[in-house]
Formats: sequence, C-alpha cells, structure tokens
Amino acid sequence: MPNPPRNTRPEARATRFAVQDAANPTIVHDLAHVMSELVDVIRAENTFLESGMPSALSSFIARKEDLVARYVELHKLVLMTARDQLQTNHSLHASLTSSGLALRAVTEENMQRLSDAMVATRRRIDSVIAAVHRHDDQHSTYGDKSVTIVPGYKPGNHYH
Repeated sequence: MPNPPRNTRPEARATRFAVQDAANPTIVHDLAHVMSELVDVIRAENTFLESGMPSALSSFIARKEDLVARYVELHKLVLMTARDQLQTNHSLHASLTSSGLALRAVTEENMQRLSDAMVATRRRIDSVIAAVHRHDDQHSTYGDKSVTIVPGYKPGNHYH
C-alpha cells in the first residue's frame, strides 16, 4: 500500500517541527527565539509601512506567516510541556515575558500601520475616482437630456 502524500502546507510543516521539538528541553528558548525573529520582521514591515508604501507591496507577509505558525505551535508546546521549567527558572520566565511584551507592542504598532496604509490606499483610490469624474464632467459627450453636444453647434442652425 503506497504511503499517503505528505502535507506540505506551512501549518503542517510547523506542526511537524513542533512535534519534533516537544522532546527538546530548550523549547522555551526556541519560542523566545521565534518571538525575537517575529519582532524583527514586524519592525521591518512597520518601517516599510511608515515610508508610505502600500501594504500589498510588503515582502514580509510570507515570512511573518511562517513565524506566526511556528510561534503558535511552540506556544502550545510550552504550555503543555514546559510550565514547570518556567515556574522554577525565574530569569527564563522574565525573558519570555519581556519578549512577549515586545511582541505585543510591535504587533499593536503593526496593526495601526496596516490600518493607516489601508486608509491611505482608499484615499488614493478616491482621488483617482474623483479625477475621472471631473474629467468626464469636463469632457462630456452628452448633455443633461442625453442629447449629443457638438462643439460649435448652435440651436437653430441646420446643416444641409
């Protein structure tokens, strides 16, 4: 009987990595490392967005998604396997808490910057639409009653 196909979706890869890490005594350190990488990527994206670039042009999305998937899996594993380690190692607990606070702060800034980028994009779209309407109003082919307007035409003049 042939082997079933391996799942290559990012979520599946993250789960596979996390299951391998479950036996790793440094899982908390791994989580802190992923959190640090995620903070770095989000800060870079925030700088990109701060420059006024549209969020759709961001090259950080795929990396951020991979890190978030890894973070979710490691976070679950830490809760399942490393609670005792965190309760007994206060410096490790403080380090993880500090990383979590930094991640939260940069994530909140990221959400605001993404929201601002969407508003800016909407304003650009509205400006283009308004310009098209102004252009159409100035160069209308039809009058109010859908009568063709011909430049130089005066009512009552008949061309034979």
